[in-house]
Amino acid sequence: MPGHGILIPHPEAGKVSVHGVGADAAYHGVRVGAGGVLMAAPGALEVVRSYIVNLDPPAGTVNLDSDAVPAGYIWIVQAVAASNAARAVNIRFYVKLASGTYFFYQANSGAVAGVVSWQGQLCLSEGEAIRARFYGTTAGDDLELVVLGYKVAL
Repeated sequence: MPGHGILIPHPEAGKVSVHGVGADAAYHGVRVGAGGVLMAAPGALEVVRSYIVNLDPPAGTVNLDSDAVPAGYIWIVQAVAASNAARAVNIRFYVKLASGTYFFYQANSGAVAGVVSWQGQLCLSEGEAIRARFYGTTAGDDLELVVLGYKVAL
């Protein structure tokens, strides 16, 4: 299984540079070429959309977790968004691993139903997920978490 890495868009169409993954890594329909460039065959990448809703959370601090990466895949997460439809709250985003959670972004929604969003590149391995932690919720709030990106078969 490959280690964690970051994929950076490459100037050539259909390619991204891989950083933090061994050059000997091989995927179905995807390979690491010269200079650490990840090259994908058409159809080798699938879209990831994880949409999680909690329409009746308890008061206080509440976690929403995305779907976990299934066996045989890695996920490249490119965007995460979360909101509380009932009130402005602080929201933190984490990567959820077997060994714990690791913080990577925090913001205040700034308004009722305001969205906290992050864009970038995260590489998740089997069993890992994205967690949104909502602070200051009230029972009955409407919480949403959306994770977007793509998955690669190993």
